[in-house]
Amino acid sequence: MVLSSSFDWTVKLWSPKFKNKPLITFESSDDYVYDVCWNRANPSLFSAVDGEGYIHLWDISKDTEAPILKYKAGKRIMSLSDLTNLLQIAMPLIKPDGMKTALS
Repeated sequence: MVLSSSFDWTVKLWSPKFKNKPLITFESSDDYVYDVCWNRANPSLFSAVDGEGYIHLWDISKDTEAPILKYKAGKRIMSLSDLTNLLQIAMPLIKPDGMKTALS
């Protein structure tokens, strides 16, 4: 599976078997999507960044209609709900030996 970011404000999931049409189109940005990256520890998670400075965290095992977290980069303080969501996602990625795995 391959993800692509686009100037049409979307992220698309592609399969090499179906070259003419994406499997899923993810829409949550109000600006160009500049980059997208799979999570190395969890194959259902990916993040995307857009031109307005938002980081979109998607979990395609839970929802393909909306990201599980949308965070404005550069904020000094995260909201309690954003922090709670981030911790729920990050905690399972902490390895038993105490080492941490990056989100992207």
